[in-house]
Order: sequence, then structure tokens, then C-alpha cells
Amino acid sequence: MFEKISDEGKYYRQMFEATRAVKLIINPADGSIVDANDAACHFYGYSKDKITSLTISDINILPPDKILVEMEKASSESKSYFNFRHRLSSGEIRDVEVYSGPVKYEGDTLLYSIIHDITEKKQAEQLLQEREYFLTSIFRASPTGIGVIIDRVIKEVNERFCDMVGYAREDMVGENSRIVYASNEEYERVGQEKYRQISKRGTGTVETKLLCKDGTMIDVLLSSTPLIAGNLSSGVTFTATDITGLKIAEGNLRDKVKELNDALAQIKTLKGVIPICMHCKGIRDDKGSWNQLEKYIIEHSDAQFSHGICDKCLKEHYPDYTK
Repeated sequence: MFEKISDEGKYYRQMFEATRAVKLIINPADGSIVDANDAACHFYGYSKDKITSLTISDINILPPDKILVEMEKASSESKSYFNFRHRLSSGEIRDVEVYSGPVKYEGDTLLYSIIHDITEKKQAEQLLQEREYFLTSIFRASPTGIGVIIDRVIKEVNERFCDMVGYAREDMVGENSRIVYASNEEYERVGQEKYRQISKRGTGTVETKLLCKDGTMIDVLLSSTPLIAGNLSSGVTFTATDITGLKIAEGNLRDKVKELNDALAQIKTLKGVIPICMHCKGIRDDKGSWNQLEKYIIEHSDAQFSHGICDKCLKEHYPDYTK
């Protein structure tokens, strides 16, 4: 095609050929590829003769009737930017963005198209969308309260955290996180302890009480991590686990252990009037049986016995030893 142009057009020919951008000249009347630069031949995997023997329908995977509609938009300049999927000579499909507009040549209106391969960009966007959807799903469905705080302002919270404190999302987002604390002292304590731990090991976990909208208090375990690793000023994400039931259970367990210890102490403590035989010193138990003194004491206390002999008994029963 360009061999027919005048000398004054050689400059534009050089611009067409020398650039690394993929460029095509297309006849919108029938979709034939009139010309292609070296970058286009390399990208699509065709020789110059082969690619100029094709139509755009051999490359664009859209149905021919839809391709004609898009070319009409480019010819009329009602649209200049397009997203297509193009087929290479190998059969591989690539995502491309196309900038196309009309050019006049010997009385004909042709389409001058610049093609950019955006396959990797589309794949990265798809991966990012999938990751965002994955994280959003976790955020929304998590049984643990989750939120984001930047400069002490609540930027986002999930439904679980709203349920925990009784506030609607719109009541908290944009507000200072102080809203869920009963006092400034506790608010500052948690903040200082959290940031101290984050500075030391990258994450912080603090046990505290949060003030619900209805005025009740709940025990919560807060864990926070910087949005950007090592950058505390970037804000934090936090998780909040309601441990109110656990704290109540722990208190009940402590009370029960104390009751059992008190009962055990009562069982192992000798109290009241104990009947003792005035002659053999035997002790009568609750069933009316008489037991030796040491046997009774061992069964009713934690005392242990060792045997010895006092000075009086030594003189009485072993007079020879006293001499």
C-alpha cells in the first residue's frame, strides 16, 4: 500500500514501520488487512505477505457481523478505543486494546489501528479481583469481628463486629474508635499496649472490655496488625473475639474450685466434741466403733504419724535405759 505514496509520505511510512507498536491498516468495507508493520507481523506470527492476505475476522474472534459494527464506530469516530481478543498464528488467544480511527488514502477511508497486548494486565486484574473477592468473602462471613482503623478512625467493620457491639456499620465508619470504649483511660491503655507489641513483634493482642450501644460491656480479645508490614502509620486491621462467655465460665470455675477446696478443708479438719476412752485413749467414730487414736486421726485429717517415746514412759517402761 505505502509504496504508492508520494515522497512527502515517506516520513509517515518510517513512523509506521520503525515503531515497536503493533499497527494495522484495515479496509472497513470488507475487513481486509491492507498493511501491517514489522511489529504486527512479529506479534501475530505471520509474514507480511500472509498477514495482508487475511481479513480482520481471521484475527478478531468476534463474529463477523459484530466486527463490522465496531469498524463502523471507528470509521465514524463515534468510538476510538476497543477491547478485543485476537488470535495469533499459533492459535493462542491474546487480550488486546485497540485504538482505531479513520485515515484517507486515495479517496478511500481506511482504519489505522494501534494494538496493545494487555493479556498479562488482564490476567493480573483477574487475579486481583479473585483475591479481592476471596478476602471480601472472608471479611463478611467471618465469625470473628474484623475492622480497619486508620489514624484512630474506623474505616471498615464487618457484620460480626456490628453484632457484637450493637452498632450499625454506618454508625461506626468514619467515627473515632473511642466510640466503643467506656473510658479514655482504657482507650489509651489498649492503644499503647497494642502499639508496643506491634513495634516489638509485628502484631499486638490485648484483652479489654468494649462498651456496646445499649450500655452493656463485653470482654473482648483484640488482635491488630499493620496494613503495611512494619508501618504503624499505615493503620491497622483488627480482629475482635467476644470472650464474655469464657470469662464467665472461668469465674464460675474459680468459684467451684474454691467451694471444693473449702469442703475438702472441712472434711479433713477435726472439729467438735470427740469421744475418747479415758483408759485406752481409743476414739469412737460416727458409727459407734472404737478406733485407735492414730487411725482415727489419719482417716479424718491430713496428719501423718511417726513413733517415739517420751521421757516419762521411758523411765516407767525402760528403767534400765534411763540409768
